[in-house]
Amino acid sequence: MTTTPAAPSGNASPEAGERAAVAFAAVPRRAWHVCLALFVGTLLLFGHAATFEFVNIDDYDYVVDNPGLRLGIGLDAVHWAFTNVQSSNWHPLTWLSHALDVTLFGYEPGGHHAVNVLWHAIDGMLAFLMLRRATGAFWTSAACAALFAWHPLRAESVAWVSERKDVLSAFFFFLSLWAWAGYARATHGDGPREHARGATAAWYFAALLAFALGLLAKAMLVTLPFVLLLLDVWPFARLRRDRLGALLLEKLPFFALTAASAVATYLVQDSAGATFSSIPEALRLANAAISVVRHAGALIWPFGLSVLYPYPASWPAAAVVGAVSTILAATALATWQVRRRPWILVGWFWFLGMLVPVIGLVQVGVAAMADRYTYLPVVGLQIALLWTLRDWARNPERARIATCAVGVLLLFFAVRTWQQVGVWRSSITLFSHATEVTDANYLAYSNLGMALAAAERFPEAERSFRRVLEIDPPHFPEKTMRENDYMVRYALAVTLVRQGRYDEAGEQLARVLELVPDHLDANSHYGVILAMQGKAAAARARFETALQHQPASALAHGNLARLDLLEGNAEAAIRGYRRALELAPSDASAHCGLAQALAATGDLAASAPHRAEAVRLTGNPEACGG
Repeated sequence: MTTTPAAPSGNASPEAGERAAVAFAAVPRRAWHVCLALFVGTLLLFGHAATFEFVNIDDYDYVVDNPGLRLGIGLDAVHWAFTNVQSSNWHPLTWLSHALDVTLFGYEPGGHHAVNVLWHAIDGMLAFLMLRRATGAFWTSAACAALFAWHPLRAESVAWVSERKDVLSAFFFFLSLWAWAGYARATHGDGPREHARGATAAWYFAALLAFALGLLAKAMLVTLPFVLLLLDVWPFARLRRDRLGALLLEKLPFFALTAASAVATYLVQDSAGATFSSIPEALRLANAAISVVRHAGALIWPFGLSVLYPYPASWPAAAVVGAVSTILAATALATWQVRRRPWILVGWFWFLGMLVPVIGLVQVGVAAMADRYTYLPVVGLQIALLWTLRDWARNPERARIATCAVGVLLLFFAVRTWQQVGVWRSSITLFSHATEVTDANYLAYSNLGMALAAAERFPEAERSFRRVLEIDPPHFPEKTMRENDYMVRYALAVTLVRQGRYDEAGEQLARVLELVPDHLDANSHYGVILAMQGKAAAARARFETALQHQPASALAHGNLARLDLLEGNAEAAIRGYRRALELAPSDASAHCGLAQALAATGDLAASAPHRAEAVRLTGNPEACGG
């Protein structure tokens, strides 16, 4: 029987609330067994991520080099998290989660990864409890939660430390829907009315609070009020034409939070330059349609997954027409089946609606799509598919077929998940994989080169950087391309220096300095190369340029002093090295240089302490040449 929804009320008695909790939240023992299986299974599939490294995409900006996290957890950290924008994001609850990790684990990546895995395991259990409570379909809810938790599309959100916001916000998303199911069942009259009246306010405000906390973890949750409206269609069956206004009215506080979060997020990202207006609107719309189909396809065939998907110069007209036709056909099917199988419409629009903030209508960055964007939207698609399978498997024979099919699929996805998680072991494995499964991936080759150079695999790093310079990525703003070009050329020059190919390195550094004349390190490296080539005057000009732009640079003072010493001007070298040591007292090379300059003037007594200090700092008795 359907009744008019009760308005949220704060005068419910504690006894009634307790009875409602028993009526609507009691979880049988077998449900806890399913929760345990989901939890343990998730830890087994994702647990090896705890042995992984930080990766050189966002992890250093978000965690390692984030000054706010060095505060640890405390009132100062809370103030920082709520008042600062970092990496074009404002999600204070996520920052506080990272700050707690830094307090507990420091900057050892294993602990940070382990916390991501733990949150995801909890999300899987909570997804099951929410679906079971909302639909009453025990085993279908369990299968849906397992598919959510164990699918390879989850690897990016879980194995990437910087995506803590996904797993943390999902916890509050599922918690909000779980509480809303209690509210909806109470107002729906499913159970004794005195129980429903007592529970109404508690469930409502619990759902609202969880939603607010979720928005503080990730703004993508702005679509949750629309999901609540979909659930009014099915499974709660609360939607009637004469009640639409009341259903909208009860959700006004949720929509108010959505509006505030959406405006704040856009302003933060736009002011930080994260939004890209260089991509034409027509191409963004075409890419949005194609991305929907690609995301849906990845649910069934999860191969070729990449941390970065490059934006194309254009999409073929046939691909755009095919994607739009697929979306329209699926929408028409869902609408046609709304009376017989309403879960198809609910699941399909859950999937589409939750993708809207991240599908590129407002382009953030230059990626065409991202696997992490499916973390919550894909649950809707799973609902549409699994409840349709449940409807088909009404007789025992079909039920056995469906059970076997789901079991085989879960095993297949679990194997693929283990493999996909392994891709995130290090920056090298991550971006090597990205270059293998995508074409002309400018950013993947760039990050791979940086990772290889950090590992001192210089020939391989050189190949990656040269590949970057061959690619002309479409739609990159001119300023971004200019910055990327000089950074890649500088990194290439360093790899050439480390291979002893100084002439080639000099050519790249000269190009860097054409783009950025005041680049300190490029001036310094180029000056050293020029000095090695016997071009002392040109080398001095490079060092002086570096010093002109950064007069407090110990490196520039030291380089000039070294050149003075090579030219026989020991007094000038002494002054330069002393200035370098004022700026960097622990610079072993400056101590060596000063020791040599003092020795050149015959002041061996003054030279000896600096030579000894260089040995102490480096731990090498031959630090200054013996």
